[in-house]
Amino acid sequence: MKSYLAMLLKRIHKEGSFESIFVLGPQGRGKTTYVTLSLYALYKDWDEVFNRYFIMLDDSAIKYLDELVDKRIEDKNFKDYAIFIDDAGVPLQRYKWHDPLNQWLGDVYTLSRAILSGFILATLQPEDILKFFRTKITYRIEVELDPRLPSYKRVAKIQTPYSYGVDKYKTVYEEVFDLRMLPNHIRDRLEDIKLRTLKKIMSQRKRMSEEVEKISVEGGQLNLEKLKMYLSKGKYDYDRLIVRTLKYLPIIKKTLEEIEI
Repeated sequence: MKSYLAMLLKRIHKEGSFESIFVLGPQGRGKTTYVTLSLYALYKDWDEVFNRYFIMLDDSAIKYLDELVDKRIEDKNFKDYAIFIDDAGVPLQRYKWHDPLNQWLGDVYTLSRAILSGFILATLQPEDILKFFRTKITYRIEVELDPRLPSYKRVAKIQTPYSYGVDKYKTVYEEVFDLRMLPNHIRDRLEDIKLRTLKKIMSQRKRMSEEVEKISVEGGQLNLEKLKMYLSKGKYDYDRLIVRTLKYLPIIKKTLEEIEI
């Protein structure tokens, strides 16, 4: 597949510059397909594409970035084309600004020009992402349906801001791509990664729910000090707090009445 994104990354790489690229569109529109096909056009090897494909910023992502740094230390001319963070609203959700991992990634992003030419994030809309990242978009690619085309084809609109830091974009190029170009075994491999990620997220939620229950509720009584200490460490998201608060609302109400608040 001829890809504008692949061509863009080649040009950026040759120039020695760096670009932040957001790929946007509703779920199921073809964002992952477009980016993975574009990366395959660069590397000609699906394993190389998957080496650069991440959803959760887990140990494998950290290990890969560390390997890139080592390669750059050994070879001052080394620079990889890009990494691709799919479903970026999961690890970089705007409400997770307090997460130490996101703060770490912000530092990596700031310094990643030394090892990368492109930082690709795919999400439903930029508002889902931490402000630190979404204010640094230099290219935006919107993947859309076109009623004039067959259902298996999509349009990728490559956009640039009218000026740096301005949240208004102009389309500089459009290209049509075919969803069927992604091999079935690659589609299955991507699906497997997403399912394993979902399983991991569900198990994390269960563990955190058990942890906060153990910490804050003892013998049917709410331990306000322990709960306050736990929340102050920034380990608990707003949605989890709301769920647990609703569950223990009767206990909270009873506790507050007892201490006459």
